[in-house]
Amino acid sequence: MMWCTWHQLGVLSQPGWAQPRSRAAIALRCAGVTHRFSRPTSNGCPSPPNTTGVIFASHINRRRSAAVVVPPNSNVALPGQLCTVTEPNEHSDWSNLLSLGALCLVSALRRNKALRPLYVDCTVIGLQPLLDYISNCHDRILAIGASVLTANYEAAVAIMRHAKLVDPSIKTIVGNDHFTALPGECLDRSSWIDYGFTGNEVVASAFALISRLYEGSIISPGDHPSLVVRGEQGRIHVTPPAPEPVFSDYDYAQVDELFDHTGPYRRAFRARISPRIAELLGQHVSAGVPVDIGRGCVKFANDNACSFCSIQYGGLWRNALEPRAAWATIEHAWSYGYDYLYMTADELPLTFTGLLEGMLAEQPSWWRHLPDDERPLIVGYARADGPPIPGKRLCCAGSAFVN
Repeated sequence: MMWCTWHQLGVLSQPGWAQPRSRAAIALRCAGVTHRFSRPTSNGCPSPPNTTGVIFASHINRRRSAAVVVPPNSNVALPGQLCTVTEPNEHSDWSNLLSLGALCLVSALRRNKALRPLYVDCTVIGLQPLLDYISNCHDRILAIGASVLTANYEAAVAIMRHAKLVDPSIKTIVGNDHFTALPGECLDRSSWIDYGFTGNEVVASAFALISRLYEGSIISPGDHPSLVVRGEQGRIHVTPPAPEPVFSDYDYAQVDELFDHTGPYRRAFRARISPRIAELLGQHVSAGVPVDIGRGCVKFANDNACSFCSIQYGGLWRNALEPRAAWATIEHAWSYGYDYLYMTADELPLTFTGLLEGMLAEQPSWWRHLPDDERPLIVGYARADGPPIPGKRLCCAGSAFVN
């Protein structure tokens, strides 16, 4: 694999999105305090301002907070405890960018007006603010979901354990790569986890599950694609996945609903990534975000992933937006002040040649008329062993992917 950038993309608006903020407004919004809460409510529980990595849903007379959490690395959050991944050089540092998977679920849950989804990223706010929120506001929390990698799995279990000890009524849900690889082991060895989802195509199922939990419905094995649940006599039942389209209706305003994440994200980005991009490309970037126009890799098609690849791709080896929707997704991120867009595709030019060709053929007018130095920088992965792509030049070592 090699790191390359694609500098030929643009943006269209999409119906149903929140009104984009100006860049000046975004800058003002980001100059907050990392762990701020708004004024306390009548029950002493702070009304949540802004969050990262966690989803909460709440109701006036009923539990409605659904929290989607990005746990911190376990050996950082649980010093002195035996963790699966202990060496700092074996960790990935995600604190430069928001968690697109968590924001995806939070944004999807907003369609259920009875719920109050919240985003919480403990990689930037730390573990304690989340534990304090659970302790103080447990009677408003319906469910807590965690995105688990091997490096943060023990921290995720610690969050689930805390929630269950504070209030056994809180439902706990996990997903992402570690759980996808070991669903049976995770549920079998941790009584703190109620439900799990395997694979990538889980947005519709997670939305349905949390909505049904809010309604008080009984959840049975096989109710939703990709759902993993204990059945009769404690047997673990894994439901096969089902295809679903790539989600694109992101609400970036939700990132700071409970805690200020945008401020820490941008400070880390400007300290770590901005100088490197300036050095490699001579271009200034100030804020980054992952963008999902397609996911997958051509190597997954025949179950022939690279030997070093640990990606759990679920039921689809390739899934993508249509070109016009891809442009709209990119514009939506750019209009919120993000000028460094990190493509989530596990391999871009060979796997998604058709999508890229379509986007190049359908460049929106605003993009075509935008000066080069004002366009967002698009970054993605490309395989080094493929044939040249007709009509394009792919330059390596941090240069641009251009016509």
